[in-house]
Parts: sequence; structure tokens; C-alpha cells
Amino acid sequence: MDTLKVATWNVRGLSYKEIELEKLFRDSKIKIAVVTETKKKLSDTKYVGDYFMLYSGVRQDQRASKGVAICVDNNWASIIKDYKFVSDKIITVRVKHARGYFSILCVYAPEDSTYNRKQEETDDFYVQLQDVVAVAV
Repeated sequence: MDTLKVATWNVRGLSYKEIELEKLFRDSKIKIAVVTETKKKLSDTKYVGDYFMLYSGVRQDQRASKGVAICVDNNWASIIKDYKFVSDKIITVRVKHARGYFSILCVYAPEDSTYNRKQEETDDFYVQLQDVVAVAV
């Protein structure tokens, strides 16, 4: 395995940008990318060019919003040992490498002031995130 280069990107909608984003990651030699605000629906995995994408979004009957994804270079995808679609704002991937395991978390936190979210929804999100982090450590 070569050097691990990691990136994060808020794409503000991914629907027609997947190939463009894949090219950018490939040209930049990024091995793992966490992507937020994908506005994708449902949760699934798929190959996009040289990358394996795991994504988690809103239900099919909801307006496209939020959404998270983790893109892993195909050469690194074989070391993924587990993944979990926690919600439309949290996804985790567990990876085994030569020195042990590490976890990748992609998190898209609510922004109270922008979206006028209820405090209860924000509190629930952070409780859920704490639970995920406790297991990932």
C-alpha cells in the first residue's frame, strides 16, 4: 500500500458530480474521501470509476437533502472490514491495515441557526454521534 491521502468535501449535491469528483480524487491521488451534503436518497454502495462509494441519505419519499458518503480508492476497498449506515448524517467504515484497524466517520452535523432545527433534533443527533464514536474507538 502506498501513502494514505484523505480528503473531505461538502459537495452541496452529488447527483451529476460523481464522475467529476472521482476524477478530482484520482488526479489528486486521494485514497479516502468523506463527502457531505450529497443530497442522495437511500443508503447503498456502488463503484464510481476508480472508487468504491458508500452513501447514506434521506428516505425515498423525502425531498433530497443532507446525505453523507465515503469514497475509497478501489485498491484500498478490499481492506474495508465493516461499514454502517447510521443515518442520513452519519456513516462509518472500519478498515484493517498492517498495523491494526482504524475507523472512518463521515458526519454532517445539523446547523441550528441556518435550518431552524428543533433543539431536540440537534440533541438527538449529538447523542447518536457520541454512541457511534464510543463504538468506533
